[in-house]
Order: sequence, then C-alpha cells, then structure tokens
Amino acid sequence: MLIDRSGKFGICRPDADLTLDAVTNVVKLAIRRAKRLALDGLVVAMPEVQGFPPPTVGERRELATEVAESARDEMIKEWARMAANRVRLVIVLPENYIHRERIGAALATAKGLACNVFATEREAIDWLVGSH
Repeated sequence: MLIDRSGKFGICRPDADLTLDAVTNVVKLAIRRAKRLALDGLVVAMPEVQGFPPPTVGERRELATEVAESARDEMIKEWARMAANRVRLVIVLPENYIHRERIGAALATAKGLACNVFATEREAIDWLVGSH
C-alpha cells in the first residue's frame, strides 16, 4: 500500500487478474493496515479487472458485509487506539462493474463502513477529501 503525499490516505492497487475472493482479502488487509497507520481513508484502485466478471447483487452484499465486519472487528480489537480513527473506503472500478445504485457501497455504509465507489481515481480522492 502506498501513502499519498499528505500522509492521510492509503492507496492499494490489487492485481487486475485476482479473483473476487482474493480482492476481498486484499481489501480487508489494506483496511487493517490503514487503521494501524491511523490513515483517514483508503483508495482501492482497480481501474481494470480481469479476474472476475461484474459481481451479482448477492456477491456485492457478501463482499460489503465481509469488508464492513472486518473493519468493525479491527476497530473493536484495538478500540483505545482506533476509536477516533474510522477509515473511509473508496473503490475504483471500471464503469461496468459499478452497480447503478452503488448497492455494495450502500450496504457497507449501512454496516458502519463509510464507503463509495467510482470509475476514476480522481473522483475517489475528491470524495475522500470532501467527505470529512
């Protein structure tokens, strides 16, 4: 994971050929690392995806639940140090991988993880900077 120049955001770039399960694990690990580094946000940038087709609604729900629960569990484990640090997650995916209602991001947010999804890294970073 790279850290942006401001030192506030992490940027993770999983390989394009990873499976959906592998990407889920990479995102969970990146969230843990971002929390330990007390970062404000995390960008998971996958502008090209080759390892899996656009997820179904069920797969999006499963991914959102797993990632949000992992983020919450990490916060509970290190509550004293992490209580003030809620990492915001933004994922960059090809346009055809983004559900028109951003259902995965909405589900993750409903489960306590501030999350969004965009087609460009610029939009992702703008959202992180503007969502304070």
